[in-house]
Amino acid sequence: MSGPSTKHAWRVCGYFIGLLSGVVSVITNLTGGAWTLAPLAVLGAMELADLLTKEKRGDQPPVSDRLADIVLLAHAAVHTAAVFTLLYGVHSGTLNRAYIWYAAIGTGLNSGWSGIVCAHELIHRSSRWLRGLGAWNLLLVNYGHFRVEHMVHHRLVGTRQDPATARRGESIYFFVLRTIPQQFWQALTTEAARLRRRAALPYGPANFVVLVTALESAFCVGLYVVGGPRVLQAHLVQALFAILQLEIINYVEHYGLERNAGEALQPHHSWGTDKMVSRFSLLELVRHADHHLHASRPYTQLVSHADSPHLPGGYWGMTWLSLLPPLWFRVIDPRIPRHDGES
Repeated sequence: MSGPSTKHAWRVCGYFIGLLSGVVSVITNLTGGAWTLAPLAVLGAMELADLLTKEKRGDQPPVSDRLADIVLLAHAAVHTAAVFTLLYGVHSGTLNRAYIWYAAIGTGLNSGWSGIVCAHELIHRSSRWLRGLGAWNLLLVNYGHFRVEHMVHHRLVGTRQDPATARRGESIYFFVLRTIPQQFWQALTTEAARLRRRAALPYGPANFVVLVTALESAFCVGLYVVGGPRVLQAHLVQALFAILQLEIINYVEHYGLERNAGEALQPHHSWGTDKMVSRFSLLELVRHADHHLHASRPYTQLVSHADSPHLPGGYWGMTWLSLLPPLWFRVIDPRIPRHDGES
């Protein structure tokens, strides 16, 4: 006979499934050979499972803040281990020839799905050390400025001023080329404006974007000096795939859901899904409307909104659909809610 404690235990276990690809990456980075394809197989299995599982919109049994944080710490630890075992595997020769790039891609995809998703949750926390851990996760993929830009995204989401909101009819490829430099510039100038208000040097070391970019650059130089060009190249490839994963998710989250000037943020400005695999593996990121309405709310407390437009599949499957723009437009455009007064 199942009761609240059984449901609670199963829910906690569910949040750990997102660690699977990272754990496999750690093992295969230290093993080398054809095993380096295993993380890609795990991700494919996750996408298939997401396609086959049902949606579940109802509220879930409560999870303690301590257990919720343990999940985040586990994600951060596995993400860190995956990146450093990749670098070690290349430097030691365990990873060689094409297996270097298989491992780098697999590790990078995990860095996007697990590392950055975990960082996204951490940078919203009130604890300074948890926010710092989120910044560490981002530094490992050369995307530390996301900590600043994401807060601006929350303020501007859905408007034309938000580079992280994809516009209707904009393909994922144009979006990525537009959003990556625009997000960096917006984060940099936002920090500069903050420092000007404090009469401080706008582009000095107190500017978080300047500081974290310098740290990322120093880390890359260190990798080249200590490990050589192959180690640096592997790191850059994993970072690239992590960043691409993040921006594909950004694309899916808000594509075509524009907010008029002065319009209050509403649930219909974020795409959602309640597919179980997406929910648990992505730490409830798919309940995105509630996250935007309550940014400081822990992921375990996010709820589904009936007014949020729902995707026909989970985030896992939708990221692949987005790579085929004609099919994406055909499937998603008719589902975009119309604004009041729009003909």
